[in-house]
Amino acid sequence: MTKPREKTREELTAEIEESKKKIRQFENREKIIKQKLSVEERKARTHRLCKRGGFMESLVPELIAMPAEELWQMVRNEVKEVLNAPVRVLLSLLGAVLLCAVVKGIGSTLGGGVHQVFGAIMTAFAVTLLIRPVMDCILSLHAVFADFSLFLTVYIPVFAGIMTTAGQPMTGAIYNVLLFGACQGVNGLLQAAFVPVISCYLSLAVAAEIVPQMGLRDLVAGIKKVITWGLGVTMTVFVALLSLQSAIAGGGDNVAVKATKFMLNSLIPGVGGSLSELFMATQGCVQLVKSTVGAAGIAIAALTFLPVVVRVMLWQAVTACGGFIAGMLGVEELSRLLKSVGSALNVMLAIALYYAMLFIVSTSLMILAFKGG
Repeated sequence: MTKPREKTREELTAEIEESKKKIRQFENREKIIKQKLSVEERKARTHRLCKRGGFMESLVPELIAMPAEELWQMVRNEVKEVLNAPVRVLLSLLGAVLLCAVVKGIGSTLGGGVHQVFGAIMTAFAVTLLIRPVMDCILSLHAVFADFSLFLTVYIPVFAGIMTTAGQPMTGAIYNVLLFGACQGVNGLLQAAFVPVISCYLSLAVAAEIVPQMGLRDLVAGIKKVITWGLGVTMTVFVALLSLQSAIAGGGDNVAVKATKFMLNSLIPGVGGSLSELFMATQGCVQLVKSTVGAAGIAIAALTFLPVVVRVMLWQAVTACGGFIAGMLGVEELSRLLKSVGSALNVMLAIALYYAMLFIVSTSLMILAFKGG
């Protein structure tokens, strides 16, 4: 048996070079395939953006691989689940109101105190129906406040940095200090006091209607007035202060940009004019980035608060509808109870909108502020 001939050094080197050549060919082919795949993914995402809103994919990555039919089925199921509980509770409340109205109508036949006893039983029944969903709304809002605070701790410094790059260092510093401080202060207060304060307010409001002899109605009305008045005054003062400071800082930023443009134009012979125009073009691009990031932040804030705000508004509609029908049928104890629960929901909604609008209004002012040139 003959021994196979050993390859020479030149032959081995040639094989290595041929293998490297094939590897480069495969790498180039891989790059071409990846480029084609990227183009197809962009086309698919553009199609999803036009069809169902691709912005949500950055918040919920699972939507990327989800077929459109499955997505809409999930949306329908969520909407149905959100609406089921309020509708069931409303029907139960209407049944209790009708029973109270019937018993009250025939109370003279059954005895003088029967309809009062039955009314008290139905009032307790209404409290048991409403207490759990209202507490769920309180806890959901508390969780949303915590999540939104985490978002703000990341977003505000980034947006302020973009404003500085866009030629607004003074305005960006004011936005960072004022809004960050205000939001963190509001969040700290809400994390510490929101659940106990709203729970106590709800308990007092319900007790004021169940046991009117305690004389708690004036106290409840006073607490609501103090909360709403405080929210309105602090929001007005904050927006006025931010607007004034931004107007003053915006003038300084504008002067700084014009001074930079003048220096580039006059101190560098020959190319100063081109550099000045390039500087202004760069500023315009960064301003566009600022507007885009600001709009994205506002959209995220709205989407963060939207589900829980819709839930609170649904339960407001339940209490308003039930209270209106109870009052129309003369069942005053249930009417007053439902109005008191609705009052607590109004306070919760006002606090949620206050926190969201604190950020949305401030960021909108920063988007509209300062047009350097």
